[in-house]
Amino acid sequence: ALTVGTDQPWYVSPSVTKVYGGNTPTAAEQQDFIHNVVNDVQHTFDASGLTGSNQVVLTTDPNAGARHTMSIASGLSYGPNPIAIGITDIGNNGFSFIDKLSYASTPQELEWAVAHNITHELMHAFGVAAHDDTTGNYLDAATANWNLLTSPDATLSQAAVNDVIG
Repeated sequence: ALTVGTDQPWYVSPSVTKVYGGNTPTAAEQQDFIHNVVNDVQHTFDASGLTGSNQVVLTTDPNAGARHTMSIASGLSYGPNPIAIGITDIGNNGFSFIDKLSYASTPQELEWAVAHNITHELMHAFGVAAHDDTTGNYLDAATANWNLLTSPDATLSQAAVNDVIG
């Protein structure tokens, strides 16, 4: 019961169709988007220092038996905070609300914003309840500005990495 609204596929979101010239992305464009988001999430965890024995392993295979899942959805919000771009039940699963990322003007911007939101929400899925960064310079902050969300150089703070490693 983390969400309210009517769940729709991510690729029909107004935020998505906007960056694809007013059209729903083709099946090939959808696959490219998913591939790029997964690679961007992996890049962000790696750049944050979660490598080697602490590496986060990602999959889009629904049959892989993953410990945590993240859903990217259109048409949903978090009831208590309808402007939130994501929500996760600490230690469990979560959502990224792609409709809230309407500032994107290119597929690449949207890919990075989604990837960084998923990185943040996965941090919570891994059991981290805190928002260690209070400066807004890292993805573990409670809120992030658009430049941080879309920067390929954005990472989790060292404190958040330490929390993930636990």
